[in-house]
Amino acid sequence: MPAWICVTCGVQQAATAEPPPACPICEDERQYVGWEGQRWTTGTELARDRTSDLREEETDLLGIGTSPSFAIGQRALLVCTERGNVLWDCVSLLDDAALEEVTRRGASRRSACHIHISTPRASNGRTHSMPRSSFPPRIGIGSSVPHHVSSYLKRTRSRRSPA
Repeated sequence: MPAWICVTCGVQQAATAEPPPACPICEDERQYVGWEGQRWTTGTELARDRTSDLREEETDLLGIGTSPSFAIGQRALLVCTERGNVLWDCVSLLDDAALEEVTRRGASRRSACHIHISTPRASNGRTHSMPRSSFPPRIGIGSSVPHHVSSYLKRTRSRRSPA
């Protein structure tokens, strides 16, 4: 049975014979259901025409995205520290090359994501089992975020053009 991934938000749902009737993330008032209605894919289908996109954002900060972009274009950050690594957020696809690089950089001690996206995405299941932390969905940058991630997010947010 496949684990279904929502095409709109990228969150992986439980493995079932048939796709769920709706995505609980997209039905939340902070998200949306796409114009074509609820659509699903699987990790196998996703990997047919996409790859993981690894970017060295800064020293000890690896960005992990998907190319071409998928769902809402989310990306994870692997924060490498002397006391262990933290996987900050998740992505829907973690291919073999990305998994190898994450593994090469050492085990992650924690995985953190926003509360309304607390359902595991594909990358969480592929990498390792680790304690997970959830943060409030409207967290302010800098309040509970590791310092160099906070600094990076503030700089990149100020460079983005309004949508």
